[in-house]
Amino acid sequence: MINKNEWLIVGLITSCHGINGQLKVKSLSDFEERFIKPGMRWLQKENEPPSKIELISGFKQPGKETFIVKLKGINTRNHAGHKPGSVHLNKDGQSSI
Repeated sequence: MINKNEWLIVGLITSCHGINGQLKVKSLSDFEERFIKPGMRWLQKENEPPSKIELISGFKQPGKETFIVKLKGINTRNHAGHKPGSVHLNKDGQSSI
């Protein structure tokens, strides 16, 4: 589903974190700000087109290559439970965010 000429996979949502809808993301990127700086991002579940979602906040887990992120509209563990397996995308040619 991902057009390799248009999208870069920069992270993989691996699991839920806590009860407030936070997600654990494995970074595949050298740019930490992709997972920390608030703003619009793209997510894609397998066999679905990419969808835009807003990153509210994020932080890096100490000593790991994973981040804990909060996305707009995902406020409970139940909402977050539908996201693992999604990939965090960046449009090719865009800045690091």
